[in-house]
Amino acid sequence: MCSVYKESHIYGSTATLQFTVVVSTKGGVGKTSFSVQFGGIYAGMGQRVLLVDADFQQSLSLFMQLLELIPAP
Repeated sequence: MCSVYKESHIYGSTATLQFTVVVSTKGGVGKTSFSVQFGGIYAGMGQRVLLVDADFQQSLSLFMQLLELIPAP
């Protein structure tokens, strides 16, 4: 089971900060895949996205390093 926690904060009249946390103690439930796809959707909509990899296996960090090796079309 994978839990997703969302929280929004409004700063001033235009800035909104949104946190989305993907958590599960079990491995292999798709936390990294979900996070990459979710972040990609928001980035594609022009939103600024920060993905933080807190997993000791560093799967997200390794994936992002591999993306840097792929030439842009």
